[in-house]
Formats: sequence, C-alpha cells, structure tokens
Amino acid sequence: MAFSEVIKVQEFDCADSVLLEFVKSSDTERLFRGQGDSTWGLAPSVCRDRHTSFFLESVVDERFPDGPKVFNEIVNLSNFLNACDRSGLRVSGDSHMLRHALENLVIPNSESRHVDPIKYSGRWPGNDRSILQFMAQAQHHGVSTRLLDWSKSPVVAIYFAIEQLIRQFDQEASAGDLCVSKVRELITDQKLAVFSLDIKSVNAYREQFTVVNVPGFTSVNLAAQQGVFTVMQGHETSELDMLQNKHLLHLFTKYTFPIRLVPELYEKCSLLGVNAATMYPGYDGAAKMCRQEVLIADLRQKLLNLNET
Repeated sequence: MAFSEVIKVQEFDCADSVLLEFVKSSDTERLFRGQGDSTWGLAPSVCRDRHTSFFLESVVDERFPDGPKVFNEIVNLSNFLNACDRSGLRVSGDSHMLRHALENLVIPNSESRHVDPIKYSGRWPGNDRSILQFMAQAQHHGVSTRLLDWSKSPVVAIYFAIEQLIRQFDQEASAGDLCVSKVRELITDQKLAVFSLDIKSVNAYREQFTVVNVPGFTSVNLAAQQGVFTVMQGHETSELDMLQNKHLLHLFTKYTFPIRLVPELYEKCSLLGVNAATMYPGYDGAAKMCRQEVLIADLRQKLLNLNET
C-alpha cells in the first residue's frame, strides 16, 4: 500500500512555506527525521548493513534465521567498545551490565535473568539504559545499530534531508554517473522528506517501540543535533522499518519538497544556525561545511542550466 494512502502527507512548493509549517509544528511532543528521498522507509542503519559474515550465515541454525544479524551487530558494538578502551576514550553508559552483555552475548531483563539474543533476537537490545546509551554513542560514530535517529528540531531534520541528497549527488558525480539526463531525472522525480512522529501517546505503544533519550555528553554531535532515538521492540531485523508497522502509521506525518528548493532551504537553515559546522562541532564539521558549500553551489548551477534548456 502506498505511503500516501495510510500516512498524512503534506507537499510544499515554496521554501518559506516549508519552514513556516515546521516552525508551527515544532513542540515537545513531536520528533523529526529528514531523508534525502521521500520514497525511503524508516529503517535503522542495521537494516542497511550488508556486511554480515559469510561464515555466520553458513552456520546459522534454521530455527533462528535472524541470529547472524544480531550477532554481527553485537560484535560490532563490542569491537567499538574495545577500540574506545584502547584509545582511552570515555564509553557512554559504561557499566558492568553493558560489558557483561557484550562479552557474553546475553540480554539482561527485568527479572535479573539473561536471555540469549541469538535465539530470541526480538528481545535485543532490551531496555537496559546503559546498553541503549552506548548504542547511541556508537551509532553517532558510524556503527550500525537498530536505533533510528530523530531530532527535536524540524530545522535540523531539514538540514539532514539536504545533507543526504547532496551526498548522493556527490557520490554519483564521483562515479561518473551524473550526466545531464540523470540530473534532470533526479530533479523531476525525486523529492526530499521530513517525517514527524507524534510521541504524545508513546506509552500506549511501548510494546511496539521506545523513545530513547540519552545525556548530551554521549556525543557532542548528538547534543548539537538535539538527537533522540527510537528502537523497535519485539521485532526481528527485517521488521524494523517503522512504516511497515500498521499500528504506528497514524503517528506519522510526512512532509515533502522538491529538489529545486534545496539551495534556498540550505541557506535559510544556515541563517538559523543549522549547518555542518554547528551539527558536527569541530574541525571535521568545518571541513564538511566547506565541501557542502561547493556541492550546493554546483546544484544551484545545475538547476539554472536545466531551466535554460
């Protein structure tokens, strides 16, 4: 079934209208997520990770088909923790429970018993705060997890939708795939999206998903981005796309806008204090902003050239 048939959708054709709507809808009971392509679902990064070990897949028990994916996620988290230790870096949520869970492949539960996440993959990662906090830190540094990023700010969500789009343009240009016809196709067919999630009734759906708030010191980027996470509960990896859960669809609104608005929206977001330099505080963020300025200027020129043809 098409998203537009089950989710409230608002389409915009003017940059000022986009910002006005998002500022009006910004409140403490809504979260926002920007995506560079309006056709994408709401699946966490672990669903897009294709690097599950061939060895793991070859020895998987047919009774537990999701086991290798969960095992791979836990191993990646364990490797990140060990790398932090070797580098003398602070581990967010560090606790005996966290280290015991990762080292022994167990999930702590409310009854102080340990559950095997390979056999009972739907129970991973559980609700232990130290594990969720550490997963949030790992994800913000590039480790794939089943947490899904959101922001309390709609302007931040707009920025990340734009960032994903211009990264796509940059990758295709580097691969030599961004010819004039391809640019015209993208600009004509592709839209960006910002999803809003109504969390007023979140307790009524705690069996389906959880909203995870973590301390600002978890990651300087997380604090700057006003980051929050959701995690699906009781689902295997293949079922983590929130848009595939019919019980949750009424909680979402999808806002879409065309690529031609991107240069103007990028500038307006920056004027509001949201750009790579502020979202990624430090030298890396400054360098990222320099690159994005070039990409936005290039996109603006491509749009002008298409208008003239």
